[in-house]
Amino acid sequence: MLMAAKLEQPISPSFLRMIHLLTEDEQRIATKNKLIDLEEKILIAMHFDFNFPGPIQSLERYLRLLNYDLNKIIFDIAFQISKFSLNDAKFLNYVPSKVAASSLLLAINIFEWDAYKNHNSKKGFFKNCKVRNGRI
Repeated sequence: MLMAAKLEQPISPSFLRMIHLLTEDEQRIATKNKLIDLEEKILIAMHFDFNFPGPIQSLERYLRLLNYDLNKIIFDIAFQISKFSLNDAKFLNYVPSKVAASSLLLAINIFEWDAYKNHNSKKGFFKNCKVRNGRI
């Protein structure tokens, strides 16, 4: 938990504060030095590699490729759909790039369908995509 907080939070957590939250029996077992040793073992076991790309990095890349990177509405919809996928363990079976791609396709379809219904757009789903050699 402490390592995750160190990676995600702007302020590093305090080992002593975390130990203080434990029960008295647990406090006798968990010392600051033991936690530091355990952290070192985890870092070595993980080869110091904690750069795991998530769906948001893939989502940003896909938005640029499809020329939707300046459309904040589509990004927000896709972001919320990606975030919603965290609520169900079934989505752990998919790599983050597939979650991002699916979220983005849903977001574009929702956005374009809404625009089409309101007569603000007459373009189809892939009209805004770059075309290379006759393929999207």
